[in-house]
Amino acid sequence: MTIKIEHWQRAVLDISKSIRESIVAMNETSLRIVLVVDADQKFVGTVGDGDIRRGMLLGLDLDSKLEIIVFKSPVTVHAGVSRSKVLAIMKMSRVHQIPIVDSDLQILGLHLWDETSFVEYRANIFFIVAGGLGTRLRPYTELLPKPMIKVDGKPMLQQIIEKAKIEGFRKFVIAVGYLGSVIEEYFKDGSEFDVEISYLHESEPLGTAGALKLIDPFPEKSIVVTNSDIVSDIQFGDILKFHEDQAAIATMATRIHDLVHPFGVIKLELGKISQIDEKPTIRTNINAGVYILSPLVFPIIQSFDREQFDMTDLFIELLNKYPQKVAAFPMYEEWIDVGQESDLLRANKDRS
Repeated sequence: MTIKIEHWQRAVLDISKSIRESIVAMNETSLRIVLVVDADQKFVGTVGDGDIRRGMLLGLDLDSKLEIIVFKSPVTVHAGVSRSKVLAIMKMSRVHQIPIVDSDLQILGLHLWDETSFVEYRANIFFIVAGGLGTRLRPYTELLPKPMIKVDGKPMLQQIIEKAKIEGFRKFVIAVGYLGSVIEEYFKDGSEFDVEISYLHESEPLGTAGALKLIDPFPEKSIVVTNSDIVSDIQFGDILKFHEDQAAIATMATRIHDLVHPFGVIKLELGKISQIDEKPTIRTNINAGVYILSPLVFPIIQSFDREQFDMTDLFIELLNKYPQKVAAFPMYEEWIDVGQESDLLRANKDRS
């Protein structure tokens, strides 16, 4: 379909704007693209999700200018191109949006692939780690496994499954342990949710990666793995495509986390104070709990000489064996790891 003029115009940004402002525009329009113009309102290029993530991998932050990441050679069409030809161009170019631009580089509109017809079946297994004890969330977890705690009126695990289903995933494997029968009784074989669900049973906690040893046979395609206590707007299809584009053996979703030091930090040189930083902010990249694993990873998983191990253990092993094949997928979407009561209260507040 072609976006109505009043809608696509909300996705037009001046090249002097920031990456943060482009993300706001994408979220408000749900177009996942911004159309960048210069001071004369002439079309310069586009900024999409991939452009933002590539910029973040290069060390840019959300306050960096759009001009650094703008893609100046996007596919465009003029107003007279038929819809059928536009769709053919989209398929050939593997793009979902094509700006309509005239000979003076003025933007006239935006062609958008009809998302209801674009969703395609994904044969990749979607693996959910749901066997933890949830001890930090007691008393909530005394009668419920943590993934079944409700956020905005619906169990976190159900939200993950329904979100992944919208993106074309249909084959789910859930690793269950503590109070796993509650999960199985709720979801059963998945038919009520129009998906296929099977279960792997942990007789004792196996860590965030140990249950992967129970997969038999090895998957033929890359699989998505996610923790079950993540409340996020991440697009699982995006991280899968990123993984494939990078030709990675494994990909980890990462997120910037700012930690404010509670004290003034003093730097010394030869016994004298050289610098004082008052409560500096320490910026790091953290593990966001969503992963893509290629089939080649599974023999490595089987080679672990212990049953219980975490994803960090697996990625350290992969870094030793394939140092150039382990990718990071930088997230900028909303994300909450519901580990304790304060996180649960914040997630419910943010989603209400």
